[in-house]
Amino acid sequence: MDREVRLRKIEEWLAEDERTVRVLVGALYPGRALATLATRLGVTYVGHRITKVPRPELLDAVAETVRQHPGERTRLAEELLEGAQEQLTAVQAIASQHVARWIAGTGSAEEGMKRLVAAIVDERPRVGRSARSWWRRFLADATRQQQLRPEEMPTQVLNELVRIASEPLQAASERLTSAAKDLRDVLREAAQYLRRVDQDVARQAAHIDRKVQGLGDEITRVRSWFGEQQGSVRRSLEELTSAIRSLESRLDRHQQATEELVRRLAGVAVALERGQVEAARRELTRVRSGKVRVGIFADVANLYFSARDAHGSRVHYGALMARGQQLGEVAVARAYVTEGSNAEGQAAFEAALRHIGFEVKVLHLRRLSDGRHKANWDLGMATDILVCADDLDVVLLATGDGDFVDLVRWLRRQGLQVHVAGVAGHTAGELISAADGWIPLEGDLLMPARQRS
Repeated sequence: MDREVRLRKIEEWLAEDERTVRVLVGALYPGRALATLATRLGVTYVGHRITKVPRPELLDAVAETVRQHPGERTRLAEELLEGAQEQLTAVQAIASQHVARWIAGTGSAEEGMKRLVAAIVDERPRVGRSARSWWRRFLADATRQQQLRPEEMPTQVLNELVRIASEPLQAASERLTSAAKDLRDVLREAAQYLRRVDQDVARQAAHIDRKVQGLGDEITRVRSWFGEQQGSVRRSLEELTSAIRSLESRLDRHQQATEELVRRLAGVAVALERGQVEAARRELTRVRSGKVRVGIFADVANLYFSARDAHGSRVHYGALMARGQQLGEVAVARAYVTEGSNAEGQAAFEAALRHIGFEVKVLHLRRLSDGRHKANWDLGMATDILVCADDLDVVLLATGDGDFVDLVRWLRRQGLQVHVAGVAGHTAGELISAADGWIPLEGDLLMPARQRS
């Protein structure tokens, strides 16, 4: 749409109601910004600095200047159009029936006014009419209730916007409370079911004991009568014993699975009660899929120097991979390597990592002006983890660098489990405290260092 057309729409709107200019200026020009606008519009106070003029008085002067001078109204319209530039594109995706809620859907009066201006100048007539209609209703309601004095209008606008925007949140809160109650009922039923399973197992075990005892008596009689059948009976008894052990093993696994399900559902209920919807969603997804997706991210340089200095050893990456597989299904495993001076040894090491299952990412050294070299994977690792986070349930972060503390806390807020693997004494204590689990690199996770020839 032509800029002149948009400016004309704003000027016509400003002329509809004398309060509109004052409210817009008060909302969009907080603090010293109002004095700056007044200076640009030519408002002056002889013998006084404009920044010392009381805000209500300055608002009146600016509004009066705009009302009396069409040229100043045009200048204000240009200011408003410039301030609403970012919203001009956003409003194009809003249907006319939703424009009022979109304008009110922000906690900032300044942002709400920018959305209002963008809707007023939208090229779709229905959108502009809806925006003007909403604004007239708001001014009329406020005037009728005698709650909207001119100097309080920006604050009242913000309160109204917040009230409207909070309505879906209230509904969501009620739904979450209902869901939490339903989950608690499910937990109670699951606990009752588990008790019934335990009772059934006890009865079955007692029944089996009686059967075994009776079978033993029968075997004794059979042996006395048919000695030649001893071998066959012995094999039958061994098969029965194996079947009993298999049944007991299956019952144990069933009980463990039931207890794990109850524990995880309890975690979902707690997350919902705390308003942690994303964490609850991830846990429910894991419960439904039955798979835990693990991402392993290893800072090779950090681990190399830590293991060498602490133990004179090096990290056993095969064992580290196995430890990650104990946490779930490894969906991604990346090793971040810096370029070394020994090209042949570097190639062999990278090949070994790939054979284990790691994707190797190499950072080439940068030569600084003073002759030193620099290579740091921190930003690259953090970026990779953020990109992969939506597809993971567990992150195994192999490093001792405390710079990752904020990343670990963010991942946990998103509902991911984070385990840190590092060398004791060379891993930041704050990093260990921020994670869900700590895996010290020692014992089978280390291997002898290569001997130099």
